[in-house]
Amino acid sequence: MFAVGLLLSSNPDAAGDMVQVPSTLFQGSLLLGLISRAILGYTAMHASTVTIHPLMIAGWCGLTTSAFNMLPVGRLDGGRAVQGAFGRSALIGFGLTTYTLLGLGVLGGPLSLPWGLYVLICQRNPEKPC
Repeated sequence: MFAVGLLLSSNPDAAGDMVQVPSTLFQGSLLLGLISRAILGYTAMHASTVTIHPLMIAGWCGLTTSAFNMLPVGRLDGGRAVQGAFGRSALIGFGLTTYTLLGLGVLGGPLSLPWGLYVLICQRNPEKPC
């Protein structure tokens, strides 16, 4: 959805469906920012607002949620994968590292704070093995 939304955003004929978003939305992820800059152009990405298709916002939300789900802690999918591959003791080490990096990530941007709080409150227990 992100790629299709970007392609629709690069079409100036469909201006009626577009929405204005702040350009800081694209600075949260290096990869998504580079892809957006390559398709939309350098000048469009460095304006105060960027005109994009709503499908791109839905794709960005989906990619962000999937990335969150792959954090290697607790009962998230990333935690289950780490526990299955390396064992329960490795999950504790990965979890502590993730908590530390999320705590340090608060200094760089506001997105780490809600993720860290959610993981800390709801997902701190490891998955029970079969």
